[in-house]
Amino acid sequence: MARASPLAVVLLATSCGGLASLEGVSDTPVPRPAAPPPVAARHMAAAPKTSSVTAPLPVEPPAIPACNEQPPQWFLMRRTYVYDSGSSVTERSRKKELHRAALEYRTRHYGRVPGAGDPSWPARPASLQVRKGRFFGLEVMMNERVLVALGCVEERIHRDCGEIYAPVALSGWRDYDTFTNGEVSNHRFGIAIDVDYGLNPCCGCIAAISDRPLCKKPVASPFERTVIPRCWVDTFARYGFYWLGYDQLEDTMHFEFLGDPERIEHDESPSSLVSIPSP
Repeated sequence: MARASPLAVVLLATSCGGLASLEGVSDTPVPRPAAPPPVAARHMAAAPKTSSVTAPLPVEPPAIPACNEQPPQWFLMRRTYVYDSGSSVTERSRKKELHRAALEYRTRHYGRVPGAGDPSWPARPASLQVRKGRFFGLEVMMNERVLVALGCVEERIHRDCGEIYAPVALSGWRDYDTFTNGEVSNHRFGIAIDVDYGLNPCCGCIAAISDRPLCKKPVASPFERTVIPRCWVDTFARYGFYWLGYDQLEDTMHFEFLGDPERIEHDESPSSLVSIPSP
């Protein structure tokens, strides 16, 4: 197992391993540090032992955790199933079928959300599948499997994007919707994360958010309305996340995991568990 840099995401509620000894060869016992929060064993970096002299062994370069890269799945993207008031009856029917398929997929993979979906879809509550983790040192609640992918995103950002941006506020899982059109927020499934709400607006959201000055000026790109670097957006996308800055909402704070959760750590064939309508 390759050593990893200090973990981006710590699964605080999953216990899978321990640290290697930190004691040297001196006769004087070295106090052990307090045990860290438990993490997924495959992402656990063994602490370097001291040499027989005094200098520590060389530290290997940080490695990216063993996550597979994968694109967001098209049928889970909002723009696939959202329709406007001018849509034909046929188009509305097709979009509703796609929305149902996306909702069923999320329910079966991440859990049931109260008041959403078909009661016949077998699933545990989504709220029982979220855990507390960390992203850039900040606590965030998300689905336990998606936290692993989020850890890969942070490791890659540190390696490829440099220290040009550090978030100050995060929002993950929540038990309520902000949509009023029948949609179900991916926050309720624990697969969405908002980064710096106060700095990155959602220009197509409710008035309290979309009335910000950044949303009023004409721009050629959503990147002109956000402080999040393009490198961040591209890195999230490598691990199955989709940025809603590209959506009609232009929600620049929001990333959601639309990859296959079965492929986060294992190179398995996609298993949708759902019959997906043709695009």
